[in-house]
Amino acid sequence: MYEIKQLDLLPVFVTLKRVESMNSNKHYQLTHTWNRDYLLLYFPKGSGWISINGEKTKISKREAYLCKPEETYALTLKPDIHAFLFHFNMNGGELPLEAERKMVVQPEQVQRYCYQLNSMDPNDNPILALQLQIQFQKMIYSILTMKRKLSISLEDRLIEAKKYIDEHFSKNIQIEHLARMAQVSEHYFVDRFKRQFGLSPIKYLHHQRLKKAKELLITLDFKLRDIASHVGIQDEYYFSRWFKKKTATPLVSIDFDIKEK
Repeated sequence: MYEIKQLDLLPVFVTLKRVESMNSNKHYQLTHTWNRDYLLLYFPKGSGWISINGEKTKISKREAYLCKPEETYALTLKPDIHAFLFHFNMNGGELPLEAERKMVVQPEQVQRYCYQLNSMDPNDNPILALQLQIQFQKMIYSILTMKRKLSISLEDRLIEAKKYIDEHFSKNIQIEHLARMAQVSEHYFVDRFKRQFGLSPIKYLHHQRLKKAKELLITLDFKLRDIASHVGIQDEYYFSRWFKKKTATPLVSIDFDIKEK
């Protein structure tokens, strides 16, 4: 006896319609353009800004950008830019693409797919046309897989970045360094850190510095400049103004019930 396994699937069909590759050694400006299909944009080289439905974002090679049908997009690009634009349709449902219109990607992997797709020319060859569609679907799959991996492991990397702030708040901590620790772009890091811990990285750093300053002021007989230096502020007069702004408490009236604003 043979057993026949039947799967009740609701497939999503992703069909690539057009690939555009853009190289420019001059400033490039594209005013808001209405989008008819799905549009995936990736910039392996260069700098500038992309605006989708009026939401402006600095481009990064660690991110791909999605413009959905009936949305508008605009570009402001600096010289020496390389861009890929993939126009495609999606039928049968929607894939879990990033709601914020941008997706963190693995640059080397996505660049490889971009160059492969741009170099393929089916030229009325149905087999090559099929291969082109398969490669595009693989790229979409790789982006979604990267998103799933990040959602699983990014939480741990954010915890490590938070721990780094806890242990090094007396040093000059840069968002760029923390974002590299988390393996994401600076903008994405700030957004995810705030969502996970309720404070932006900078506000959390200030919170830790203020907490330590209160401990030193209350429990130890340190000079003001020593306390300022211990929490990463070299100017004792700036530290005094900063402390008063954060607590509404002048340093001359410190007691055991200091509260942060």
